[in-house]
Amino acid sequence: MADGVLTPAQSVLGAVQGIRVVHPELKTSAIIGISVGILVFLFLLQPFGTARLGTTFAPIVTVWLLFNFSSGIYNLVKFDHTVLKAFNPAFAFSYFTRNGHEGWKSLGGILLAFTGVEALFADLGAFTKRAVQMSWLCMAYPCLLIAYIGQAAFISADATETAFTNPFFFSVPPGTLIFSLVIAVLAAIVASQAMITSTFQLLVQVMRPSYFPHIKVVHTSKQFHEQVYIPFANWLLMIGTVIVTAVYNNTTSLGNAYGVCVIFVTFITTWMVALVAILIWRLPIWVVFPVFLIFAAIDGVYTTSVLTKVPDGAWFTLLLAAILSSIHILWRYGKEAQWVAESLDRLPASALLTVSHHVGTPDSKTVASSSSTSPSPSPSRSAPTIHLSPLFNSLPLTTVPGLCIFFDKTGDPAILPPSFVHFVRKFAARPSVLIFFHMRPLPEPYVPMGERFVVTRRSATSSGLALPPSAPGGEGEGYVAARSVSEERSNDVKPRVGGVPLLPDAYSVVLRHGYADDVLRPGLARDLVAQIELAVSGGSRQNGHLADELETLRRAVEAQIVYVLGKEAMRIKRRGAGGGDGEVGKQGHGAKGVRGVGDWVRNATRRVLLGTFLWIRENSRAKLADLDIDVDKLVEVGFVKEI
Repeated sequence: MADGVLTPAQSVLGAVQGIRVVHPELKTSAIIGISVGILVFLFLLQPFGTARLGTTFAPIVTVWLLFNFSSGIYNLVKFDHTVLKAFNPAFAFSYFTRNGHEGWKSLGGILLAFTGVEALFADLGAFTKRAVQMSWLCMAYPCLLIAYIGQAAFISADATETAFTNPFFFSVPPGTLIFSLVIAVLAAIVASQAMITSTFQLLVQVMRPSYFPHIKVVHTSKQFHEQVYIPFANWLLMIGTVIVTAVYNNTTSLGNAYGVCVIFVTFITTWMVALVAILIWRLPIWVVFPVFLIFAAIDGVYTTSVLTKVPDGAWFTLLLAAILSSIHILWRYGKEAQWVAESLDRLPASALLTVSHHVGTPDSKTVASSSSTSPSPSPSRSAPTIHLSPLFNSLPLTTVPGLCIFFDKTGDPAILPPSFVHFVRKFAARPSVLIFFHMRPLPEPYVPMGERFVVTRRSATSSGLALPPSAPGGEGEGYVAARSVSEERSNDVKPRVGGVPLLPDAYSVVLRHGYADDVLRPGLARDLVAQIELAVSGGSRQNGHLADELETLRRAVEAQIVYVLGKEAMRIKRRGAGGGDGEVGKQGHGAKGVRGVGDWVRNATRRVLLGTFLWIRENSRAKLADLDIDVDKLVEVGFVKEI
């Protein structure tokens, strides 16, 4: 990610500095101004999507590489073809022998010759592995290699001894300087775009295992899942890149920071590839280790060389990487504390509700079996009533008319959504019809309407009765899949006590959607009700029960429809000093004081870390107004978690 900040600045600044070959009197402030303008323009283009930008940039890269190849051949033929002897490793050893310590330090300046290769992984979001391999080995690598060979040939024959200060622009063929300047600026923009894209893709990968807050991600391609645009990250990158360009103001000082960034990426990659080879590819260690040792030795030599540049500007890379890593680790630490707190509130229906029996006709408000799915009890027999479990004061459960859609984050059919649990605990009431709604994103642009919805009854018996699949209907009707009996059993769902359903007229609806599907929109409730009606109509119940169930659903819709969201607030749990009095007495007052200080430091550190996590969470979470559904029908149920 630090590479994503430095690459645009280094690439564009290096290209714009070529103007000084034409106008040596150009001031540094003008170069910085032009570079910053180009960078701001580039970041303003990002909302249009990397797919469109990539289509535009592809011809630029091709022309740039072919121009480098042609310039290299020209210089090699005209000036000094003997530089090809540099492929002999003996000359490298001779160089180090002759220059000693200074030769080793000079390795840090060579890194800029292969910067960008560390970002090849970004292309995997848009192309296949074979396409990346072929484009690199057959096009990019040969062209760049010939370009550098040609520049070496030109410098070796340069009588003025000034060409090394800007070898590319000094070594272009006569009459092509203006063209080379234009194509270099365009190529720098393309290189910057590649790193910006890779940063977006990397950030998405970091968000998946919860090492970064889940911020807004826009998929810009319907063909490639990893082509994304992240508005928040885009503007942060723009600000960081502009600041870096203005502060460093030349490619020499910026190159120190950039070189450290690049070699650390390659060094880490070497270690990661070795781990993948052993753990994923299952290659023997004796095969992996020699290859790893060769690359690790080369990377190690370069790494130690560039670390000498830390006081000269490379410290910025290490500082930026440390800040980003701290944010990732902090967020993961906070999420794990959040998960522990949330796990304490994962209740099945049998833990929240229970059934009691009394003689007489039950009150229609307190008997859940008054729904159409259960026969009406007679006054002469025991009438079951549903109430909260003794853990929640055993209050009778009142049924109010209407349909409520409770958003279910986990989608686990064995567990009630926290929003429903706290709704029932606060009001001792439930709507006449319940829908537990879970959204399940899939890594594809669109999911056909006939494959989107999965509907199950939460009022099923413990044997796992689920709504059967309904046949695909005409006029765009969706196909509603049913879960198998074995799946319900494996989840240990027990929504009945003594044959009485704890959640009558309750349904789970899973919406499987692609990243380009527009699913949260006004009128969502109508879609869910239509899918439930379709599933119920295709059920195996007796016609009378089926008609009663549909009538109950219809009356609930006519009464009111409400969306219920959980509003989870968090606070830090207070902890006292650890340890017992007996143990303290054994260890003496000195040990007590030391341990007390240690506990205080740990507790203070924990509170600072969790406090920072909560602040980031509060300022990055999705707001109620951001949901594109019927806002006037939204209800938030607040509850507090201590972490």
